[in-house]
Amino acid sequence: MTEGIYPGNFPMTPRQMLRRCDLTGTECLDLGTMEGLVPTLMKRGGARRVLAVDAIDHCREKMAAVKHYYGVDFDFQTVGLMYDLDRKIKGG
Repeated sequence: MTEGIYPGNFPMTPRQMLRRCDLTGTECLDLGTMEGLVPTLMKRGGARRVLAVDAIDHCREKMAAVKHYYGVDFDFQTVGLMYDLDRKIKGG
């Protein structure tokens, strides 16, 4: 275990910013999703569809737990380096 790079009282900016967004019925894309916190918030905020992408599949177990315990479902895709995403993302 490590302390991490941010102090415990540091606000989670993406979570704060998403509070101001009306995502009802939208389609969203999360780049560099890690364990899926932002896609979870997007789905809970009313997004119809969310695609989460990351370079590699390094947080699959954590993401599965987040999806399970928060009762959300979103798509996930590994894309390698983020160059040429329009060609890498299935379905365009």
